[in-house]
Amino acid sequence: MIQHLNGDFETVEYNNNGFILLYDNVENEDYPMHWHNAIEIIMPLINDFRVTAGGNTYELREREIIIIPPGELH
Repeated sequence: MIQHLNGDFETVEYNNNGFILLYDNVENEDYPMHWHNAIEIIMPLINDFRVTAGGNTYELREREIIIIPPGELH
């Protein structure tokens, strides 16, 4: 779920004026290539997940983790 996208830059809207946004994605969604100033941690709980970051494509299995640094196009 991307709420604020300007070109390929996403403005992350944190909940309750905090600095952590937890998003439990239960939908099968395709996200456009984007980047933001926040670290993104992705861990599929069910099924595999494919993510492209920094020009490389990664196939994550259930419960594998990828950490995408701030400013990385993914």
